[in-house]
Amino acid sequence: MRAFVLLSLAVLPGILAAASLPAPKDQIIAYVFVKDRVIQPGEIDANKLTRINYAFANVQGGRIVEGFAHDRENFAALNELKKQNAGLAVLVSVGGWTWSGQFSDVALTKHSREVFIDSAVDFIERYRLDGLDIDWEYPGMTGDNNKFRPGDKKNYTALLKELRARFDKEERKLSRHLFTSVATGSSRAFLAHTEMKKVQRYVDTVNLMAYDYY
Repeated sequence: MRAFVLLSLAVLPGILAAASLPAPKDQIIAYVFVKDRVIQPGEIDANKLTRINYAFANVQGGRIVEGFAHDRENFAALNELKKQNAGLAVLVSVGGWTWSGQFSDVALTKHSREVFIDSAVDFIERYRLDGLDIDWEYPGMTGDNNKFRPGDKKNYTALLKELRARFDKEERKLSRHLFTSVATGSSRAFLAHTEMKKVQRYVDTVNLMAYDYY
């Protein structure tokens, strides 16, 4: 199994400006990428982690769908790890390098964003997950020969804002927090094609793809 553990910057709204507030808790986040096989018992040390981002869900027809053959079993296995670590959160990461091709269309209009967000809520409820990680590679740029538009810059912000608003409503029903996070490129180009000063208001963490520095 390959698990990419990335440095994360907690970006709770206003946290940096409000010196009187306590510092955010450190997060140890593992991206678990097992593809078409089942996670084995003992393969993940749940006590060393605060969050798992299961990679990856795909996007088809503007909706989140399972990416690999054994996702159902793997989500169940990851949820079982909460018996070892009650503070562990399990998210699904959608997109990635290979499956970011529909994000520009997903984020394009209010309706397309609603369709995607509805599917995210359904996916999270189906697999008893704790939130969603958006790994769009990349807004406003081709990535893996993907469709992109100049409007991706503002639409990326709108997608995260509307996702956060919907999750806030769902939290009241579920009586638990639903995380939103993003995986971001580590280049100046990524910053130029996004509005991260706005995006940070709507996510729990920004997960920087620090391996790109290599």
